[in-house]
Amino acid sequence: MGDENEPGSDSHTHNSGEFRAPPLFIIKIMAYLYRTDDTREKVTPKGEKFSLDELYELLKCELIEVVRLTPSINMIIDEEGKFTKSEINGAATFVAHVVEAIQPDDFIVGDVIVCNTEEFE
Repeated sequence: MGDENEPGSDSHTHNSGEFRAPPLFIIKIMAYLYRTDDTREKVTPKGEKFSLDELYELLKCELIEVVRLTPSINMIIDEEGKFTKSEINGAATFVAHVVEAIQPDDFIVGDVIVCNTEEFE
C-alpha cells in the first residue's frame, strides 16, 4: 500500500502532520420556506440568488424585511405582515427569540424564508 501523503491519496495532511483542506471545499446552505401551518419546504432561486420578485411571490407580499439571525443567515419576512395577515408563525418567532433577533414581546407573522445572506439580492 502507498504512502498516505502520495498524490491521489485521501489524506488531507502535509508530511508535517498539519491539516490541509481538500482542493474544493464548498458549503451550500439551503433556503427553506417556513409556513404558519408548521410545514417546511426547500426553495431555490431561479438564478444564482433570489430576486425581490421571487421573494414577494414566495411570501405572497409586497414588501420584505430582513431579520438577521446570524452574520450569515437571514430570515426574510413580510414587512407588512402584522397589518395584512393574522397568523403568527410560531416556529419563526421562536427562532428569532432564541437568537435575540427580535424583542421578547415581538412576534413574526406569515410565512418566512430562512436563507444564507448570499442567496438573495
